[in-house]
Amino acid sequence: MKLGEIARVARGVVTGNRALFVMSRARARELGIEKFVKPVMGGARDLPATAPFVVHDNPARDVILLASRRDVEQHAELRMYLGAREPKLVSVKPAPIAATYVGIPRFIYNPDGLVITNSLYTVTPRQNLSEKETLQLIERLNGTTAKWPKTQFAQRLTPRQFEALDLA
Repeated sequence: MKLGEIARVARGVVTGNRALFVMSRARARELGIEKFVKPVMGGARDLPATAPFVVHDNPARDVILLASRRDVEQHAELRMYLGAREPKLVSVKPAPIAATYVGIPRFIYNPDGLVITNSLYTVTPRQNLSEKETLQLIERLNGTTAKWPKTQFAQRLTPRQFEALDLA
């Protein structure tokens, strides 16, 4: 069975300007734009290397700005912060699983719906799964990656190449 048969893999969101759109919660509060941000899952270095493969939101986690052109028009704080720049993201559907794609992949459960950036892949099961079933799938996926040939990961795989990986 291929990964793509049970889940859809995609790149995380691309901001176009990480320094502008990703910030600390304290910075968002200072700017008066905290109602327009969501917690973000950054890169692989922030993810657990061993079980349990779960990432939760916490007060120290960075946030990402999600605002529409209309939000900017209606809120002076957003206008002041963004200036002439257009917001890149209005909304993001959170994926229940994130995956590293450099080196041997690690699959991570995202129960709090953190926004996953493009330094990771999003993995969305094709069927609705309970939390228990999602954790079982992640355990299975992480167990399977140890069997994959190491040479496959010398370079980054595209989401479609990732979906073609064998889970047997």
